[in-house]
Amino acid sequence: MGIRASLTVISRETFDECVQGGEPDLKGDSYFIDKAWHDFYDVFKSKGDPLCRVITGDFLHPGHAVTFEEFCEGEELYVGFMSPELVQRIAAVLTNLSHAQLQTWYEEENVGGYDIEFSLFESLKAAYMQASQSGDAVLISIC
Repeated sequence: MGIRASLTVISRETFDECVQGGEPDLKGDSYFIDKAWHDFYDVFKSKGDPLCRVITGDFLHPGHAVTFEEFCEGEELYVGFMSPELVQRIAAVLTNLSHAQLQTWYEEENVGGYDIEFSLFESLKAAYMQASQSGDAVLISIC
């Protein structure tokens, strides 16, 4: 299972081309969330839709169709997408999520600690805010 993660904002057109089997350039603004992806996943998975998909997304990369579950069982790489529609829904929730609330959730789930100053949470949030404002998608890669 991979250790470090990053989120990359990609255009709607790039997202559409990729999920239809094309091989577009997946470059865009990237936001590093390092090892905190695991804490985010552990906390958000129990919070229902859309937060439960902050890390897993709603589409797999067609060229690397490893599910998140397979990744957690030992695959080395996870590549997923958050569609522009999912990005909008996630961003709407993250906008109002405070550090205090996230800390409470960390304590309830008995996780956290890697992102003590919430800088990686702010990076996660920034990726979704940027993508939401421009109607774009987000690519996650964990390796």
